[in-house]
Amino acid sequence: MPDEIDDSLYSRQRCVLGDNAMQKMSKSRVFLLGLGGVGIEIAKNLILAGIGEIVIQDYSFCTQEDLGTQFYVQESDVIAAKTRAQASLGQLSTLNPYVQITVASNDVTKIRCPLSDPENKNILKPLVDEDSSTRVDFIYTDVYGVFGNLFCDFGSKFTVSIPDDEPAKELFIGQIEKLKSGELLVKMLNDHRHHLDDGDIIRFTELEKLPQLSGKEFSVKVKSPTELIITSGLQCDQFPYSLDGIAIQVKKPQEHTFKTMIEEIKDPRLTCVDWSEPEESKLLHLIYLTLTKFKLETGRYPKPWDDDDWKIFRDQMYTLQKLHLMNDVKIDESLAKRLSSASQGQLAPLCAVFGGIAAQEAMKAVTSTFTPFNQWLYLQCASIVPTEMDTKSVDFESLISSRYAALVKCIGTSHLRRIRNLSIFMVGCGAIGCELLKNLALLGVASAHPDDAYSLSDTDRHLQQQNQCQSRKRAISAKKCVASSDPEKNDNNNNHRSDVVISESVEVQCLHSSDNCSGTPKKVKDNLSNYTTISALIKPVDTAMKGEAEDQNTNDYPAEDEENSFHPSTTISISSFTSLADEVVKTNSISTFGNTINNHPNIIVTDPDHIEKSNLNRQFFFHSCHIGLSKSQVACDAVKRINSHISIHAMCNKFWPDTEKSVFTDEFLVKAINKSTLSNVQPSGVVLAALDCIATRRYLDSRCVTLHLPLFESGTLGTKGHVQVILPNLTESYNSQRDDHNDVNSGSNGSTESQLNSIPYCTLKSFPTQPVHCIEWAREKFASQFTLKPLKLKGFLQTWNIDQQENQTCHPIISDLTFLMDICKESVSGVTTTTTANSNNEIVTSRIYANDKVLMNKWIERINLLQDQLSPNVERFLCSRPSTWHRCLCIARDKFEYYFNHKARQLLHSFPIDTKLSDGTPFWQFPKRPPKPVEFSPADPLHQTFIISYARLLADQLSIEVPQSVFPFFSTSSTSSISSCSQNESFSMTSYLEEQLASHAPPVFTPSQKHIVIDENEIKPSTTTTTATSAINDSVMSARRIVFNNPCFTDSEMKPEIYLNEMFLRMCSDILEALSQSDKCKAVLNCRSINFEKDDDNLAHVDFITSAANLRAVMYSLQTTPRHTVKRIAGRIVPAIATTTATVSGLVCLELLKYILNTNTATTNNNIQSDSSTQCDTMPITTSSNIRTTAETTTTTTKTSDDCEKYLNQLQARNSFLNLALPILVFSQPGVCRYTRLPNGRSFSLWDHWCIDPWKSVDNYLLSDFIEQIKCEYNLVVSLITQGNRMIYMNYFPMHKSRLNKVFTSLLNYSTMDKHVDLMVAYEANSSHGDYNSSNFDNNDYIQGPTIRFRLHDQL
Repeated sequence: MPDEIDDSLYSRQRCVLGDNAMQKMSKSRVFLLGLGGVGIEIAKNLILAGIGEIVIQDYSFCTQEDLGTQFYVQESDVIAAKTRAQASLGQLSTLNPYVQITVASNDVTKIRCPLSDPENKNILKPLVDEDSSTRVDFIYTDVYGVFGNLFCDFGSKFTVSIPDDEPAKELFIGQIEKLKSGELLVKMLNDHRHHLDDGDIIRFTELEKLPQLSGKEFSVKVKSPTELIITSGLQCDQFPYSLDGIAIQVKKPQEHTFKTMIEEIKDPRLTCVDWSEPEESKLLHLIYLTLTKFKLETGRYPKPWDDDDWKIFRDQMYTLQKLHLMNDVKIDESLAKRLSSASQGQLAPLCAVFGGIAAQEAMKAVTSTFTPFNQWLYLQCASIVPTEMDTKSVDFESLISSRYAALVKCIGTSHLRRIRNLSIFMVGCGAIGCELLKNLALLGVASAHPDDAYSLSDTDRHLQQQNQCQSRKRAISAKKCVASSDPEKNDNNNNHRSDVVISESVEVQCLHSSDNCSGTPKKVKDNLSNYTTISALIKPVDTAMKGEAEDQNTNDYPAEDEENSFHPSTTISISSFTSLADEVVKTNSISTFGNTINNHPNIIVTDPDHIEKSNLNRQFFFHSCHIGLSKSQVACDAVKRINSHISIHAMCNKFWPDTEKSVFTDEFLVKAINKSTLSNVQPSGVVLAALDCIATRRYLDSRCVTLHLPLFESGTLGTKGHVQVILPNLTESYNSQRDDHNDVNSGSNGSTESQLNSIPYCTLKSFPTQPVHCIEWAREKFASQFTLKPLKLKGFLQTWNIDQQENQTCHPIISDLTFLMDICKESVSGVTTTTTANSNNEIVTSRIYANDKVLMNKWIERINLLQDQLSPNVERFLCSRPSTWHRCLCIARDKFEYYFNHKARQLLHSFPIDTKLSDGTPFWQFPKRPPKPVEFSPADPLHQTFIISYARLLADQLSIEVPQSVFPFFSTSSTSSISSCSQNESFSMTSYLEEQLASHAPPVFTPSQKHIVIDENEIKPSTTTTTATSAINDSVMSARRIVFNNPCFTDSEMKPEIYLNEMFLRMCSDILEALSQSDKCKAVLNCRSINFEKDDDNLAHVDFITSAANLRAVMYSLQTTPRHTVKRIAGRIVPAIATTTATVSGLVCLELLKYILNTNTATTNNNIQSDSSTQCDTMPITTSSNIRTTAETTTTTTKTSDDCEKYLNQLQARNSFLNLALPILVFSQPGVCRYTRLPNGRSFSLWDHWCIDPWKSVDNYLLSDFIEQIKCEYNLVVSLITQGNRMIYMNYFPMHKSRLNKVFTSLLNYSTMDKHVDLMVAYEANSSHGDYNSSNFDNNDYIQGPTIRFRLHDQL
């Protein structure tokens, strides 16, 4: 990395680590021993992060087994007998051009722990600087089958300069009171929460009237969420103090002490990750020591599922327990046996987890940023390991020499088949998406094919045939119940480096992809075109519906622009799903999917985004040659290179309500995860969310809940991350929790968004108190000047585009306005006889537009439309457009004066410094700051930046050429400081601006009586209303009537006339005068809207916002903000780093494996019955010939939240939260779905959705019929009905009584494409037999039921 940080590449990571840490890391060196599954993850993450140099070493030759754990090893590397280091070097080199990658030639494999031993330092001497003061920090990590560990040793004294990733809090002081001798009570302004803890340190600033405290630091004691106590020893009579002041949190460096590995082996400091099993880490540590002893004595780890090896291992474990005085550890032999049996294998997702964490620990070592682990971390996933396995079977022996050898040693053959037959639908293909796809490829998800010997076992085939037979029987039975059938409805500086050595066991596997990113984008496109597109893959099932299916497939996938089955009698009831998902499957004939998708597993990925340079810092599938290409398509291409057997397909559609009816229909989602039948409860597919937009996350969650699809949700924010497991009928959903910190990200904008949305209008416009207010003000100015106003101007000009002819020499607006102005001029001058004016402000003219009365009428229509659309803002904007670069500079100079001088003067004119409020308190009271007018100086770099950036934006907006002489003087590079020009360059820019602006006189300040909003509760005034009102007043008071009295109009024809107000005529005159200048007319017609682009530093966008925000901060005596921070806030950049992404994606895949592989076992061990008599949560589907009675449909459910919790315990499902900066990693059981009891005795959860088919034709089906049908079938009395935010019916509202006799569909909002509408219905809580016309209703005396899906078709 060069001395200057490449912000276009590192902008997201820069927000996490900061500039100081980034610079330290670029001058550091890491030695990585072992490039297996964990080692390659560490290397990848460190290189993406921008480490200065990484030295790799692994002499192990590539094997077939490496193909399943090391994503850079390919079959050609195995054939060529390459080492892992050789195979990985090429692909690692493409990840980051700023990182030097070296393959170590010295043999350091004999290195012994602890690394602090002098002998080890001598071994590593060729790899580190000769300076004897160089510290070598040590990290050890490895994965042994389905569990792994991490150990850190950063020396006896390790100082952490920045302990966490949270910004220092800035608190406004409301009052300081004296408690007792030496103690002061600090109260926050307006009772705002301080979010501090005991022992935190604060520093006071801006205490102008209390200088004894200003600038001093104090340790705090929390009294309440809004109050702090400090000990000062201050003796004075100035209390209570309440004039001004800010308390800023101070984060002090922390010193940590680490022990050597030998010391820590005997007395380990362990990190607890699951508080439901607080002693588990001790047992895992004992198992690790036993594995080490076993390997030391035998030269290998225990064989998979070998009883003899297990007996030896168990004896050694108990021996070590006594030797190491670990008698307090309760040994779980079942867990120990599973872990030892799988120890020869390796789980790729677990490698990703430890690879991400170890890489982050290495960054901590070299940058002293964030708190390291102290000192051991253990994780396990033993529940996916079978207790028994026939290792002598043909399947096992054949797989043990394949790419899945490491995996099959962990989970066995039958579990492998489940994984290979799994279908995935993934939304999002960014950083998390790429990491997830990598893990899925290594696991072999969706790699089974009909001719694959390992795709299905005999039992699986038998169950599949049985399910297909049952499906056919149900279909035949359904047809018999239907009276009539209609098919249509059915280079780096190495000096002064700190070094880290990361050791990974040489036995850990590794792989490499030989394809370098050396091809052109065209070649990549050609490669992508070889994929089978989804549209070609999907075939409609019912030939009678072929035409409709083809129509639905037309826009589904556009081009680049965008083992054993469950036994039904032993499962938790999922009958509430049947009413929706079964119906989706039942309507197979109108599905856009066909037999290919149904029968074979697939991975479908959708993402509308294209690759940008900033993505390359985290999304390792993408390289510089991919910029501009589709993320999903390039990622799918990379996945095929890792595992060519994967069936994967890319889509470029946005998953959003707009595509719900055309692309991502219910049928699509059910078929995408291969959910073809519900009788087979064995999961066949899942949905993965890899999104950074909260709104899309919530929408995806709601779709999965409706269709009962398992969803694995994950996300990151800097060093923070989470994983949520969402399982049908078991857990709560993503939308069940709506924390404030989640809602801040609704536009994928990070935590800054909540601050910006909550800024009062008066604060933003006139009274900023924080630098972020200035940044958002500047962002709003950018949007107004360069995005919104050009859009309005474009819409204004488009009025004439329809009638514009090719042979016209000028724009039609000019001829139209010329004709209008000529009439007005003639009426005033009285020179001609064609036009006359009278005292009634009426103009009578015999002129006719283009001598054609048809064109005359069209002209009148255009002028009337113009009068409706033209506002003073549009007119001023059009007339002020420059036509030359010099005029751009002059306008920029005028804007400087308006924004930073006149604005301050106007505020001080309206509210002088001595202004008092009605209660007598000063108006300019802290935190409100009086502004100071800024005087322009062409020598000030900040002023220069504003002028040039504003002028460049104007030139870009109007297609005006910028002189090349400007660019050598001004750089738009990604520096943190704008004033980066040398002294000579600055002097040249000063001279340039002085010369260009010498003859320009900036506007003179004139005070106005404009209303200034000062109340925080007052919203932004509506400019459109003001303009419209003004226009109306003008039209009433000074309207002109123009009558066209031309002989071409006969007596029987009405004379054309038009009414125009004086303000409109003045604006037309100014517009015509401006457009009469050819250069300005050309510039106006070329005017285009500019959208803010944060990642292109060749543009002036970020420079404008940075300079404008900092000038405003200077005006209000606030702290200025570095450019990269402004870029983050204004660009709504979400902090991100590759280490967190890799860790989270690994955790997601671990939970995915638990769900897929443990479901059968958990269900078999569950005693909850689910036969037809207890499936009471299902809404019965009624027909016109068979209406079910209350006795037949109303029963009491046996399923409870406790049952769900028991089931989740057997699944071993865990949600996870992590913060690698602290560090914290916590697992917890997913929250169970809660059940609500209805008045009729039924219980339902968020997963329950009832379906209603109208019992008669929808054309005759009334609202009263709907209410009566619910009462008849469910013994419930409807209180209210809503559709979204639309109120359909309220039984206590008198006006709604008349709706009872209306056709139900006439009250609903739907389109002809809709097959159903979803309704929310609430029921009376006191009585299930009452009259729905009853007016006795208490607002709190009702209960909301599950969603009802009402089908918009007649029952067959």
